[in-house]
Amino acid sequence: VCAGFLSGVSVGTVARAWCRFQGTDTKMRRSNAPLGLAHIAIAGLCFLGNPVFVRSDFHRGDLVPTSRRAQFHGERTNWHDLFARHCALFGKDGAVAVPLPKPVGLKEHDTYKIQLSFDHDRHVTGWLTLIDKTTRDGYAVHLNELETRKQKARVPLKKVRGNGGGGKQKEEADYKFDRESDFDAFPPFVPSVSVFLTRGDGGEIKYITAEIRALPSTYLKSHRKYVRTFHNETDWPKHVLVVYKWRTESAVSEGWFLGWCLCVFSVAIFFSVKKITLDHHSGSGDVKKLIEAFVAGETRKQQKKDTARGVRSKPGGKRE
Repeated sequence: VCAGFLSGVSVGTVARAWCRFQGTDTKMRRSNAPLGLAHIAIAGLCFLGNPVFVRSDFHRGDLVPTSRRAQFHGERTNWHDLFARHCALFGKDGAVAVPLPKPVGLKEHDTYKIQLSFDHDRHVTGWLTLIDKTTRDGYAVHLNELETRKQKARVPLKKVRGNGGGGKQKEEADYKFDRESDFDAFPPFVPSVSVFLTRGDGGEIKYITAEIRALPSTYLKSHRKYVRTFHNETDWPKHVLVVYKWRTESAVSEGWFLGWCLCVFSVAIFFSVKKITLDHHSGSGDVKKLIEAFVAGETRKQQKKDTARGVRSKPGGKRE
């Protein structure tokens, strides 16, 4: 409040000093009321536009309260708070594996969606689909392709004779197939949630967006177990990887721009009020002088006429 008030008073002080320099301070004293109102208006607007009062809720590394809920089989669960280790940290990127408990009443072909909430429901994402017909069909295709690669890796090792010396030769084969290497080269599609949190220059969260993306390859080895059990219909709780990414909007603040526009507008109003007040007082003096000059001129004309007629005016306006 003091910063805004001093900003307005300083503008008024500068204006009064300028008027004193021009020698108009005496006339300005007659208009203290409107100028005082102008000072108050400037102080208030400077207070509203002062960037000091930007709200800051978080500091870097602070825990951002996070909740989740699910939707399946036409029903929605209640909000459940996440543990601290699964929440976002203000200003810090990170990735966490959020457990999803087994939903009661989930059918085999149901669509399973989740929704995330941040900062006590101030920012809520849309519904994010984790399991549906598309993901199930994609995993079925992955299994077929896996079987094809295993068949191609089948190579004959040796030939042995059957029972008896004249028996037919029997071809034995084995697999030269590294399942772990194949998993790294051809991973199944597993959804992950990418959350983009946008912050301002201070400690406020402006808005949040989220989308489903394929699990990044960098997390395959560290979350191999979660990936392999994700498509197992009977394996619960499942885990979904949630990636938090922070963005900073460091563009010109709307509050700054609005505040300084209001200040400039207030200064313009102040000088306009001053000019109108001074013009009013100076205009009143000019009119009075004009009237006095007009009356004196008419008096002189009448005296000349009376002199020409030989009539002499007595004091008090009477004639002889």
